[in-house]
Amino acid sequence: MGARQFRYIADPVCITALLIYPLNRWLLKPHGIGGEFGVCYLNDILCLPLFLPMILYVQRRIGLRSHDGRPRMWEILQHWAIFSVLFEVILPRYPKYFRSVADPLDVVAYLAGGLAAALWWHWSAARCRGVRQSQRPDQLRRVEMHTVKSILVSTLLTVFLCLGGCSHSKIESKPPATKPTLVSVDYHSRIYLASYDKHITITSDGRIRREGSRAKGEEGIATGHLTAAQMAKLVEMFGGWERVNDNYPGFPDGPEYEITYNGKTVKFGGPAPDALQLWEIRGELERLASALEAGE
Repeated sequence: MGARQFRYIADPVCITALLIYPLNRWLLKPHGIGGEFGVCYLNDILCLPLFLPMILYVQRRIGLRSHDGRPRMWEILQHWAIFSVLFEVILPRYPKYFRSVADPLDVVAYLAGGLAAALWWHWSAARCRGVRQSQRPDQLRRVEMHTVKSILVSTLLTVFLCLGGCSHSKIESKPPATKPTLVSVDYHSRIYLASYDKHITITSDGRIRREGSRAKGEEGIATGHLTAAQMAKLVEMFGGWERVNDNYPGFPDGPEYEITYNGKTVKFGGPAPDALQLWEIRGELERLASALEAGE
């Protein structure tokens, strides 16, 4: 009797990720539950547990995967590398088309999710271990060709399956008669114990300036200019700003964020059930600043 087959999309890990994603997207995030972790990193942790079984299923169907065993560690690490390069290096270089922000912690989140899934797969395989699989390519060349093809197909499938999560929809154009009016924006992101202080300012005419994105002053100053669509999006995101509370305390010695818009300053660092827009605005400002780091 052979070892138990991997169930791909029907695997408990994949099903669990499929359930958590909409729960986070439509319940936790709208109510501010989970704070920065829920908004910025939970979905990144779910990436490999969710998409790897789907990708391996397609590879199996087209013959690039020669067995139905649990995902091997090299398969997990291969796709971790693909996700990291695609979403943290390539896509952030094209902010006009993709809302993907380069964040080193995303790379850690991808790996954490992959390793957690690997532990489950290894444990479940150990429980029902039978005769070891003996399927191995006979020649080194066949191994190499399979690896190259697998990387290419994995990259294409990753793009196809995951780009929807990058929210790369274009901003709807506004009629000329209703041009948005942007008010100056001042944003601070601080972690005092780590001497971390990022300062971003945006003027009413769209000029953006970033200073000290790591330890204060380390990276100097970067400047740029927002497009009309980017300015319109910010105006829309700041809608109802006057109704937001002034303070949403975070964890002691944790990250602290401060946004000033139209004369009103809001400090936050933890859950904001009635003002999810705070985390969305923070993400947008970080994305715009990241575009400056890409070489503007």
